[in-house]
Amino acid sequence: MLDALGAHHATGLQAFSQAYGQMCARAPVPYAGCAFCQAKCLYRYEVAQLVKDKALERDFVGTIQNTSDDQEMWVRLAQVCQEAARRAIQVENEAAIKAVALCYAAQMGPELNFSSASQRKMVKSVQNVLGVQ
Repeated sequence: MLDALGAHHATGLQAFSQAYGQMCARAPVPYAGCAFCQAKCLYRYEVAQLVKDKALERDFVGTIQNTSDDQEMWVRLAQVCQEAARRAIQVENEAAIKAVALCYAAQMGPELNFSSASQRKMVKSVQNVLGVQ
């Protein structure tokens, strides 16, 4: 029954998905770190819930505070972001996980009251570790 329903609405869902993606691409970026995102606002609302997760915040802040080597810190932050991404989306698509991880980094900066410059540096560094272009 679900297959029949999905097949019946496939064209409409595809059109909606394309229109939504185009609108998101043209929208102004909500946070400074979003300047590096290729999937602007596609995951914003799912990730917003995770930004409030105190355990993830503890891991994120702890990584920044307790890692003395910058390169190691960026790698560990990228891992925390990927853990958050895997909570947000339940798929085994590495490109999607990396996009959501980058979104998480972009939203954590303002949540932690980082300056705009620090937000951009953090997201760019996590992006480099993840290999996202």
